[in-house]
Amino acid sequence: MTEYPKDLDGLRWEKDDSKKAGYLIFDRPPMNTISFKGRSQIAAVIRAMDYDPDVRVIGIRGANGLYSSAAISPGFLRLNATECMICTGTSPLRSVRKSR
Repeated sequence: MTEYPKDLDGLRWEKDDSKKAGYLIFDRPPMNTISFKGRSQIAAVIRAMDYDPDVRVIGIRGANGLYSSAAISPGFLRLNATECMICTGTSPLRSVRKSR
């Protein structure tokens, strides 16, 4: 069983086994802003979903009909190389998992 991060900051995740879908949900009312702590948690949730054999597609959305208004940290855009690859969909993790 895949280990998912706990104690998420303004985020939550869900799985729909019938659709083989995982959802990362921004959930910090009222505007679903993303904290600096949440930034690395986004990458961790996506990484967990990437390794979960029951997830074939990952959707990212906001709670309450709102995606996200902004980040609440000036350092938010400073991602390391691994986080950038995961967040942009160029992660080598998918190809590694498929080759197993």
